[in-house]
Amino acid sequence: MPRVQLGIDRLQQMAYRPLRGRRVALFTNPSGVNSRLQSTYDLLWQSDAVQLAALFAPEHGASAAVQAGIPIAKARDPRTGIPLFSLYGADCRPSAEAMRQIDLVVVDIQDVGARYYTYLWSLTYLLEACAQHGVPMLVLDRPNPLGDAISGPLLQNECASFVGRFPIPVQHGMTIGEIAQMANAEWLPSPAELQVIPCSGLLRAMTWRAAGLSWVAPSPNMPHLSTVRHYPGA
Repeated sequence: MPRVQLGIDRLQQMAYRPLRGRRVALFTNPSGVNSRLQSTYDLLWQSDAVQLAALFAPEHGASAAVQAGIPIAKARDPRTGIPLFSLYGADCRPSAEAMRQIDLVVVDIQDVGARYYTYLWSLTYLLEACAQHGVPMLVLDRPNPLGDAISGPLLQNECASFVGRFPIPVQHGMTIGEIAQMANAEWLPSPAELQVIPCSGLLRAMTWRAAGLSWVAPSPNMPHLSTVRHYPGA
């Protein structure tokens, strides 16, 4: 039995109340699962309490199967027919068209704790669009698989790019929800309406194994926890 409850577990316990009556967009990929390995996408799609209106796809696509650097195209999910908007293509920001179709953005995706993993920066661009269009964001938090250890230099502002947008260390020691809160408060031109549902039972220094969670690869070349541990220095 997992000792840590993820943000999505806690949202389920709330019977999805924060989502009711809203057109919801989900930023996720197959790493967005609850502690029983049920897909957040499937849970929201199958719930009568949720109107799932759109998906946002990061690098590697909604399937997490596309290799690094390959642009992701706008599409429809062939299984559900839900429109899928790319955050990794000609523009890393969601379009005004996409933002007009939704009332709330929900984020459930696994970060790996390293500055140059692009999901973090897709999140910040999405958060910026939420502020611009008056759309709230709800982040379902997940543990940092590297725990709270911090290592490496801060990014210099003149070196900012899509693999490092703001000045955090190489190994940043934060959860994706904490990164969202920091970006929203410190770096974005104007803050969005942001809520984070934190994990329950998570101790800062916990290893992934100690949390009792199973690993789901968030991208093609991040299949194992051992890969994640080597990634910041490799």
